[in-house]
Amino acid sequence: AGAAVIVLSLINAGLDSRQKVLLVLGGLLLILPLISGSIKSKRESKAPSKNNAVFIFGTVLMALITGLLIPSAIINDSVLEFIEVFQIANPVNYVINALLLSFGSWVLWGGVFYFFMSDRLKALFCKAIWIFCGISLVDYMFFGTKLGTISSTLQYDTPPAFSLPEYALNALSLVITGFVLILIYLKSKTISKYILFVGVLAVAVSGILNTVGIIGSYSGYLAYTNISIEKPSIPLSKNGKNVIVLMLDRALGTEVPYILNEKSELKEKFDGFTYYPNTISYGGCTLVGAPALFGGYDYTPEKINERNTESLESKHNEALKVMPVLFGENGYKVTVCDPPYAGYKLTPDLSIFDDHPEFNCYTTSGALNFLGDDTSGDASINIMTRVNSIRNRNFFFFSLMKISPLVLQETIYNGGLYNEPVTSGSGNDPTFSLVQTYKTLSQSSGYNMYFLNSYTVLTNLSKITEINDSSENTFLSMDNNTTHYPCFLQQPDYVPAANVDNTKYDVNMEERYTLNGVTMKMTTIGQVRHYHVNVAAFMKLGEWFDYLRVNGVYDNTRIIIVSDHGHGIGQFGISDNDNDMEYFMPLLMVKDFGAKGFTTSEEFMTNADVPTLASSGLIKDPVNPFSGNPINSDAKKGPQTVLYSANWNPEDLTGNTYPPCIKYLISGSIRNPENRKYIGTES
Repeated sequence: AGAAVIVLSLINAGLDSRQKVLLVLGGLLLILPLISGSIKSKRESKAPSKNNAVFIFGTVLMALITGLLIPSAIINDSVLEFIEVFQIANPVNYVINALLLSFGSWVLWGGVFYFFMSDRLKALFCKAIWIFCGISLVDYMFFGTKLGTISSTLQYDTPPAFSLPEYALNALSLVITGFVLILIYLKSKTISKYILFVGVLAVAVSGILNTVGIIGSYSGYLAYTNISIEKPSIPLSKNGKNVIVLMLDRALGTEVPYILNEKSELKEKFDGFTYYPNTISYGGCTLVGAPALFGGYDYTPEKINERNTESLESKHNEALKVMPVLFGENGYKVTVCDPPYAGYKLTPDLSIFDDHPEFNCYTTSGALNFLGDDTSGDASINIMTRVNSIRNRNFFFFSLMKISPLVLQETIYNGGLYNEPVTSGSGNDPTFSLVQTYKTLSQSSGYNMYFLNSYTVLTNLSKITEINDSSENTFLSMDNNTTHYPCFLQQPDYVPAANVDNTKYDVNMEERYTLNGVTMKMTTIGQVRHYHVNVAAFMKLGEWFDYLRVNGVYDNTRIIIVSDHGHGIGQFGISDNDNDMEYFMPLLMVKDFGAKGFTTSEEFMTNADVPTLASSGLIKDPVNPFSGNPINSDAKKGPQTVLYSANWNPEDLTGNTYPPCIKYLISGSIRNPENRKYIGTES
């Protein structure tokens, strides 16, 4: 087997040099017992003494690090990301599977190798596992710790890449660690044995605590989440007034003119809409930007921090409830879908609306069928099966990456595939990849599962919309993450594909994306990915609007499409003190009752105007049902404070105020440097 691995690795043109080196080393390791058993050493009686306890404790420690500690730590950091609405299962199962793989690899196979070795090589293996335990912990704890956001399929937003100084520092640290460990081992194998034993206990306790945390979070999820398979329903009436507030998370307001320029038919589909390019948000992430969007000016960062005796969670929940309660108290039938971070949970805690049982509340993301018109749900089940397969395999390989020297981490990571032999295929192919990898600015392989979760909601909007002939007024508050999970899509229709190849479309890129003398940069993967998903969202919304027209509910429906924030992808070079201002440039488009034509307004807006826009002319003198303050846009007068915060995870914010972060004062168009004032970092 070892010889076959070596030969096949060397002749395989699809492997890069680092992959070949790793496979050849693995092949040599497989051959080692045969070589060891065949060599008869005359000095066998003088062979170094082995220490079976060191080897056993060492392999057990490595198994616990790679199978328990690292997987449980990753899952426990964000348990809800590893729970799929379509197929709910306890994420602890992934830890158990990784632990079995690790024990099989380190203890079982390691023991087999050890058993077949000569005493001389057994002594060498004891020394090697002792050193390997030490350098693995150093790699895991001190290197490659700031690689950015990682998905639940263990793919980083930005693939790991290290600089030459980082490689050098890592190598030097490992050499020093190895030298110190050798000295300790040579001085006393007994000390080494006890250190490994203590290490086993410490890692086991830490991993068990993480696992207990996972179980607790999963139990809490089951307690607060409605796991009913009831299909979401959006009621709209033909003879009443319908108000729709649709938040597209991270949708980029700056890209709208370019989307409409490329897909000119969308202007007809978005008939009646007014686009507000001069709009700001109050934060660069959902936790900061969404409260004001849903609750108005009572929930800007400044106002939230002023209420420093109340938790951030309670104020966030209150903001999410402002419009539903306001419209509900004024006779509207209320529907709420996917309120972002409700209960400060990654998967919305719909129980925050329990005091209003008359509201219809749903979690739609991940709860609808994927891919095409499959009504049986088989495609979705196949994808969830594939997700489980990816995690069950890759948690172990992710752990191997984390304990490896930096020079090996990129090779083991392998673009997020972890060297899995994935073939090209469709959604029904069990080997297709749910991790998208990029070859060029025009080519990719695999799907982005998180994009599919949300995109499918938009593709199913017509199916879950229930239109009736009543005169009942309705209100819908809905969040969707299609624009939050950038990925490559197949042009010209911007649809998911297992293998995207836009080579014949992506020509004259600068000319294609130049409008009124302003070029939107499309020179990085991040820029291209974000544009693709924004186009896809617009196209699916356009189809839904056509459906509303055909069924006679478009003209009597007020629609607000808005995002909680933009994103810093450097498409327009708008920066201040090295911070990308595009984070604060969200989407805002409004269609009023009976409005015609597509227009653009340069009026200064913020996404905190949404409650005012939603209730205007429908509710007389609207007030915030919780604060009693009037709902209007008076607070927009004067400079607005926005927060450049990296605190996106609600589980990390347990206090009453936002942590200190970079602040700006915005007075008018954010594009104009004279309207921006850098405040610096403060509470």
